[in-house]
Amino acid sequence: MLSIGQAINHLKTRKTLHGIMIITFLLGYAALYLGLSYGEGMLAQVQTMQLKKSGYYAQLSLTEEQRQSGVFAPTRGTIDAFLQSRPGVQGYTCVTHVSTGSALGGDSGRYFHMIDPEFPAFYNYSIVGGRFFIPEEFAAADARVCLAETGVGGVRVGDSIAIGDAEYTVVGLIASALFRSSVLIPQTGRYNGDITGFDVVMRADTALPPPINWDELPFFQPVTQTTDAYSRGLLRYAGTNFGAVLAVCLVLFAYMMFNTYNILKNKATEDAAGFGVRMALGARWRDVFYQFFLEVLLLMLAGLALLLALDPLLAPLIRTTFEHRLGTLTVGVLLGSCVLSAYVLAKTVLRKTKKRAIMQVIREGQL
Repeated sequence: MLSIGQAINHLKTRKTLHGIMIITFLLGYAALYLGLSYGEGMLAQVQTMQLKKSGYYAQLSLTEEQRQSGVFAPTRGTIDAFLQSRPGVQGYTCVTHVSTGSALGGDSGRYFHMIDPEFPAFYNYSIVGGRFFIPEEFAAADARVCLAETGVGGVRVGDSIAIGDAEYTVVGLIASALFRSSVLIPQTGRYNGDITGFDVVMRADTALPPPINWDELPFFQPVTQTTDAYSRGLLRYAGTNFGAVLAVCLVLFAYMMFNTYNILKNKATEDAAGFGVRMALGARWRDVFYQFFLEVLLLMLAGLALLLALDPLLAPLIRTTFEHRLGTLTVGVLLGSCVLSAYVLAKTVLRKTKKRAIMQVIREGQL
């Protein structure tokens, strides 16, 4: 049976053809790589946004009248006073959404949120660099520190970020969530005039009706759901987007594999005489197939290795448009698809050439 060393030596005989095949395989697997890494990135970011506590999640956005008035009356204090008077609420955290315009609108594209000390107990965000806020920073009237998602391009611990007319020092980096590129600061009254809404997560018995009637606050258009329903919604969103992207990538991958099939047919035709000689000398069909399969697999692995080596250069470009994470799941599926694709292509190509190869060798007098 042909060894890997012999297969490599045979591949060296037609470098131009095999080089073209490697590039073709690279392009084909690039489509699959985009789809799979997008899905793995989405899964990781959905995991980041999961809620830890069982209870209710409420999203409070301004009513149309409130938007048109241009005056926002409720503050975080309004929310606290309202929730603390409700006995069914066993604990809560409130994220205050802010837009300062100059820092967070237009070119910057960042979201700005104020959080309280209970935030880590309810949200699944993890610190991937630096630290979380300390109690003194929550107690300060206006602590100039912030946490930045890894999606905020190029920001590192110790850097400064402009928020409104102030500079905030990045003390920690948190795992990125879906398309947010968020910046978090400790809850403060400094930006009360720029509040655009709240997210409230309450620990409560979900077997009972929600303990809050948000209609008592006339400023909001509330959307309330259980934390489990919130998590399922995230998964549906991620699954729908992943399915659409993966479908497009699979079509591109199939197209490239079809082009590869035509190239392999030419390669098999050129190798037909050699196959015929080996079979005429007693080699079994299985041995001939193994040789061809091994050569195709090595070419595919070469293209995939080149693609993975380019990931550090490609990833920053991909993340400007798509979620991207090259993890063990993506690499494992790519390797598995290499083996399966090589087997199917080799089997399909040789199925049409094995008998013709022997007759061709006889006619050409090579036996």
